[in-house]
Amino acid sequence: DHGGPYRAVFQTGAYEEPTGFLELLQPCPNEQQAGGDVTNRDKFLLNCDAEVEDMVQLGKLVGLACRQGIMVPLNLPSLVWKPLVGLSVDRQDLRKVDMAKADMMNTLENLTPHQMVEVEQMGDALLSAFKQNSFDTVDQSGRVRYQKLSLQNRGAFIRQVENRNLRSMDTVLTAFLTGLSAALPVSILPLFTVEEVDVLFCGRPNIDVELLKKVTEYDSDLSEKKEHVQYFWETLEEMDQTQRSKFVNFVAARSRLPNSADEFQMSFKIQYPPTGRDNPDQHLPGSRTCFFTLFLPEYSSQEICKKQLLYAIENATTMDDDFINREDNWGSG
Repeated sequence: DHGGPYRAVFQTGAYEEPTGFLELLQPCPNEQQAGGDVTNRDKFLLNCDAEVEDMVQLGKLVGLACRQGIMVPLNLPSLVWKPLVGLSVDRQDLRKVDMAKADMMNTLENLTPHQMVEVEQMGDALLSAFKQNSFDTVDQSGRVRYQKLSLQNRGAFIRQVENRNLRSMDTVLTAFLTGLSAALPVSILPLFTVEEVDVLFCGRPNIDVELLKKVTEYDSDLSEKKEHVQYFWETLEEMDQTQRSKFVNFVAARSRLPNSADEFQMSFKIQYPPTGRDNPDQHLPGSRTCFFTLFLPEYSSQEICKKQLLYAIENATTMDDDFINREDNWGSG
């Protein structure tokens, strides 16, 4: 591991590209749902239409990242993790990512015979709402028969809708697991819980400022008692989790921290900038991701510290293309 550039490869290859240009991962249906009770809007699903070989490669990247102790913020739901640990998925797992469809099934299941008359009249409109082109069954002779939804067969219809949705990712999940097996002994995954596997591959989504403080080292002429260092910690405390994640990416080329102090391979270092100590308020902070280091100018106020730090983390999200160290060009703001 040569530090920042090495971790940046996994950050880009196993998360940024799959959720962007390659579209191997796609936002779950809840992302488009209105209402304050909708959960997990930020979860991603494996794209059922993705090329199998591409999904195998994604699994290889994620597996190799895990082997190196690099957390990849995939943000996948139990609908993905459960099959990987050998557990079956159910409607509750579907509801966590597609609340509207799961609730429609629940409603249809509990309609009275009188209410079902109105539903039967909806015909193809209801099939469209469930994103199905037809409601078909296989008779005893093996022939597929199209059926109209009725009170008598609604149970079969709901089971068909549920099964199709729960198993829609089977092919790409198998490909993803095949990729993981190239780097990891996937046969032991059933020893973990769903939550443990999520943390194992992705880390914890929340950035714990107190944990970061525990693994922080300062230059010999610096300490946590220095006023501008206190401004920095106050700024980090005020950031939301998205901003904290960007900060970690700025100083370490990763968006999530290890899960405990013992798992940090190196301390977080806060140092004075190597150049430009005059007029510090005019300068942006710098970083050296290879060494998990922040170069912090001696800002005169917390307001200026926050302004400059936020600008830096928002505008330096990836390694420079030519791998010029950030501190060599840490410009004025």
